[in-house]
Parts: sequence; C-alpha cells; structure tokens
Amino acid sequence: MIGLAALFFAALLPAAADAQAPVDRAPILLELRFDGRPLDPQAPPDFSCFDYARNRWTSCRVERTPTPGAYTLGGLLPGKYRLHVSIDENPANPRRHPGDYEAQPVFEITARDGLARAALIHTPHGDVRTPAFVPLASTATVKTLHASEVAELGYDFSYESYVEQPGKTIDPVSIHSARLFVGETVKLTSATGLTASVEAFFNLNKETKALNFDPPHDPGVGAFKDTRMIGKLGVSTTLFKSLSAAIGFRLRYDQNPAPLPVPSGAPAGVGFAADFQPFAEKIDTSSEVTLIYTFF
Repeated sequence: MIGLAALFFAALLPAAADAQAPVDRAPILLELRFDGRPLDPQAPPDFSCFDYARNRWTSCRVERTPTPGAYTLGGLLPGKYRLHVSIDENPANPRRHPGDYEAQPVFEITARDGLARAALIHTPHGDVRTPAFVPLASTATVKTLHASEVAELGYDFSYESYVEQPGKTIDPVSIHSARLFVGETVKLTSATGLTASVEAFFNLNKETKALNFDPPHDPGVGAFKDTRMIGKLGVSTTLFKSLSAAIGFRLRYDQNPAPLPVPSGAPAGVGFAADFQPFAEKIDTSSEVTLIYTFF
C-alpha cells in the first residue's frame, strides 16, 4: 500500500459555491496530492471521518469538484477529526494491496468567523496551522516510479502429516519457525505495478520425528536445518476499466523436503524398499497468468 504523501486541505475554507450553507457545517475544500502533485485517481476514493469528541466514526459528505483531485468535505462541526481516505487504484489486486493509496490525516477545526475557518492539521513532522502557505516536495528526477516497501517479522507454526506407506510409519511433524517477510511494490504507471517479495521460515525446534533428507534418512532434523523460502515476482496491469491481467513467477526452496508417497496406480501393498526413500525436490518453480474481471 502507498500512503498519500500529502492530503492538502485548501486553507480549510468553505467552498464558494456553498456560501449559503450553515456556517458551522459549510464545506471544506480538499485536494489529494502524491509527491507534491495533484492526484486524480481512476478509482473513486472512499472517505470516512472519526470524531474524537464523540469517540465514533461519523458521516462526512464528500463531493467531487471539476478540478482534478479536488473535493469538498461537509457536515462537520468544530472539533478534532481523523479523515480516512482509501483508494483501490488497481482492482486486479485485493483491496489495501501494495500499489493502492491510503491516508489518515488528523485535523481540528478550531475557530470560525463568518465563512472563514481556522484549523490545525497534525502530521508526523509537526502541526500545521491554517490558513497557511505549505510548500510541498517532490521526487525530483524520478517522477514516474513510486515504490513501497514492507517488512514483517513473526512466528509460524505448522503441523505436517504425510501419506502412509505400506510397511512404514511416518510420524507427523510439528514445526515452530521464525518468519521473515520482505516485499516491495513499484508503481510503474497508474495502471501497472511490479511486485517482488521473499518469505523465509527458520525452524526453531528440533524435529525429532522428521525424516532427514540426507542419507541414511534417519529421523531427527536439527534446529535451523529445515529452512524454507518462497520468492515471488509479479506484474499486474489494468487492460480496460473492468479487466485486468497479472503474470507471476514463484520459486520455493525447502532445505528438508517431505518424503514422497508411493506413486498412484501402484499395486496394493507395494511400497519402497526398506533402505530406499525418495523425497520431493528442494527447489520448485511455478508460473501463472491471471485475468480478472470486476463486475462492481
């Protein structure tokens, strides 16, 4: 997900077209910006407001203006609010997927005089009082590529049960793993995005019942001897308004792969020799092409 670099409140002044609206609920001009430039998304933004005084989400009327990326926000009494803006820019991906937009600026309507308003916008770098002149930075020479990085560290538990073989007992295995995920999304255009990720699992416990991939395949795999990694690379693009396409490639690595079952179609009761046990490949790859049509 890509956060909006700036959600600009146009001096927090009521819109001129609604000068006859009640003073305490007169609309406020909003302008969506990304990297210092107006953002006019293809997908309609979703707006919602959280009222701190009442400690609940409340209705806020947002209407689009003829100016690209500009809206009017109305229906708010003086007070402190958090405005949540979400844009599902690429319908080929799930909502809130890297490549979409989201922002949650916090602001206060502190005073009014006629149709004018004074307000306070809270940002991670400090507060901004309005009306004010606010300079906005850009990405300088790189103006068409926008990247978003994600990193996660966590815990994973898996319980693996294998297909029984004639004359052999293969016990299920419990695996406690540390999980590391690193991913990046590069937005090439408003309709096309490139994603890449690596996910790794490092077993923390000794798998006493797991068969060892290395000969003689005795039970017992030590900690950090059953590392699993998954790498993904994909490109998705919007072909038409409701039709999108995605191409993906995946590589899987398993340091201690699972034992293979007896091939299907083998005569009943036939199994592998006592001193022979095949295993799955350590490296496996797959590719996929997806077409997605959005009805709504």
